[in-house]
Order: sequence, then structure tokens, then C-alpha cells
Amino acid sequence: TVRKEAELRERERENAHSLELRTKLKTALTASAIAHEIDQPLSRVIHTADLVRMHAGDVIGPGSKLSKFIAALSVDARHTAVIISKMKALLRNVKTQHERIDLAECLRDAILYNAPRVRAREVEIVLEEPEGEFPVQGDAVQVNIALNNILENAAQAIAAQAGPGAREIRIQLLRHPAEIEIRIGDTGPGIAATDIPELLLRSTKAEGAGVGLFIAQATMENHGGRLEIARSELGGAEFRMIFPRKGGGEF
Repeated sequence: TVRKEAELRERERENAHSLELRTKLKTALTASAIAHEIDQPLSRVIHTADLVRMHAGDVIGPGSKLSKFIAALSVDARHTAVIISKMKALLRNVKTQHERIDLAECLRDAILYNAPRVRAREVEIVLEEPEGEFPVQGDAVQVNIALNNILENAAQAIAAQAGPGAREIRIQLLRHPAEIEIRIGDTGPGIAATDIPELLLRSTKAEGAGVGLFIAQATMENHGGRLEIARSELGGAEFRMIFPRKGGGEF
């Protein structure tokens, strides 16, 4: 009886692991398909912007505001193409070239990028950042993709709450002996401990594709770190991106 019960538990663990792998694969394929669909229209945007910029000088003058806007559009479109390429590589589990990056700089970039959408939801971002750099070996674009997804999830969770109350996302950068940690806590409804394993594999929003936190988790795995989800001191959820300090240089 004991042996049969042990065998049954082992089969249950194997089935759960197999289901998790299938779900992750489906999520990765969904995200890759979305990225692929974006590629073609984005390529046309880049091509059209280049053509307009090439001929705009004949009509509006090379130094005009409109000419500068067109140039900025071309730059932004190319940057978006790089992000999509990085995301596709990440979802294919392709190890990208890592270099020395500063997590504080990545955070500032992510906050700046998300500021308009966060303000539109009447949410405040508070960054608690000690002085100095926070260097690790990594891919800055992948880290920013992960940060953007987490910040967007936090802002949406806060905005979905009805009634008065604090509307805040608090970000902390922490140094540990062997690790550097980014903590992103919010005043949203929080996440039940029993829901955390599934949260990384599916969307809790009707309009969601279920890939945001999966991408964040894949990013941390690609950096030899880990993504943890807990209860925030603010009352909502807290996401902890924990990077190894190995190879990051001295402080």
C-alpha cells in the first residue's frame, strides 16, 4: 500500500510537471506568434518613415519640426523592432550576449517609458534608490521588457480597484552579499499564495494574453536569477527580481 501510494504521488508530480511544460510552451508560442504578426507592419512603418524622411526635405525643409518628428518616428520604430527581436529570442530560450549593465539605469528607463500610462491611471511610482551603480552581467533590453510588463501589471491591478485609497507602486533596489534585488510592490488587491504558481502561466485579465509575467520569469532565468512573488507591505502584490552579483564588478 505504501509503495502504491508513493507511485501514485510520483505519477501526480510527473503529470503536474508535464502540464506546466505544455502550458509554458503554449504561452511561449502565443507570444512568439504575436511578435511575428507585429514584425511585418512594423517593417512597413520603418520603410515608410525612411521614405518620408528622405523626401521631406524637398517639401518641408530638413530643419523643420515635422522633419524632426519623422526622424524620431523612425528611431522609435527601429527601437521597437529590436525589442521584438529580443523578446522572440528570449521565448526561444536563446542565450543573448550579456554585458555589464546598471540595474538602476534600467529602472529609470522603464519608469520613464511607463510614466504616461501610469499617470493616466492616477497611479504614482516611488523609486527608493540608494546612491551608486547596481551592476550585473545581463541584457538591458530583456530586463526592460520584464520591468515594463511588471509595472504595467501593477498599474492595471491598482486601477481595477474601486473606491478611495492609496494608488502607489513602490520600487526598491537592494544590495545583498551575492545578489542585487529589485522589489516592485503595489497597493492593488494582492495575490493569494495559492494563485502564485498559476499566475506565471496564465493571464488573470480578460484581455490579457498570459505572457507578461512568463516573459519576466524567462528573463530572470536567462540571467541566472529568479522571480519571486509575495505580499507587499503596501497591501498588494510584490514582485522580486533577484540577480546574481557574479561578474557584475565591484561597488
